[in-house]
Amino acid sequence: MSSENKIFLYSVTQDSVLKKIYCATDKYSKLFILKNKQILVSNENRNDAYVIDIDLGKIIAHLNGYFNPVILQPDGLLLLQDAASGSYNVYNEKNYGFISSVTPFSKTDYVVKTSSGLFDGTDKAIENLYFLINDAADKSKPWKTIDLTQLKAKYYIPGLWDKLIAGDTTDLPDVESIKNISLAPEITADTAYSFTKPYKITLLDKGGGIGAVRIVINGKEVISDARKNKIINSKKITLAVDLSPYKKLFRHRQ
Repeated sequence: MSSENKIFLYSVTQDSVLKKIYCATDKYSKLFILKNKQILVSNENRNDAYVIDIDLGKIIAHLNGYFNPVILQPDGLLLLQDAASGSYNVYNEKNYGFISSVTPFSKTDYVVKTSSGLFDGTDKAIENLYFLINDAADKSKPWKTIDLTQLKAKYYIPGLWDKLIAGDTTDLPDVESIKNISLAPEITADTAYSFTKPYKITLLDKGGGIGAVRIVINGKEVISDARKNKIINSKKITLAVDLSPYKKLFRHRQ
């Protein structure tokens, strides 16, 4: 392997170069041996990797990610550990199509996720995993976090791993990529409450609209929708909620 975007296949017995393959490489690139006379070239600087067929003498797959030398090849699969996240990317060994990522949190807790956002995993792992979504409209804080529990109704698929490995995708929902989901409103509210003046809540539409605003106090819903007008034409609304009727629900009364 050279720093000139070339890989040389060298024969020790013949003491000569057998093939020269053009592939994006640099001095930080790493080379790993795969099955079926194939090699993997992983590039740290470009955060990508190439699978090269030695007999064909050419690149047969281009993968996103920089991988650690932790490579597993169970029947029909290729598992590569992402050096940045520690997750394992799972590929189909026949065409190196991406199947899913597996993020381990311990020996027993994990999350499986597809590129569209479908996921499955143990309860403890799901509670500790978040999606990071870019909000281009917010110049000061463009990155928003969404915990997986908010997305369970649409994206959670029990037994997802078994379905993917078996190639059974017939009953998987055709969902919009989670990268393109509309964000929930941004909420700001008073830091302290009072029973003598309204409690103010401001909602800013981040693309998904402003739906019903439920008011829950210590686990009990007291108002199913605090909006006075159900048709919202504004990008920003402020609600004033009278908390005095619900004094008995507060643990610390004023």
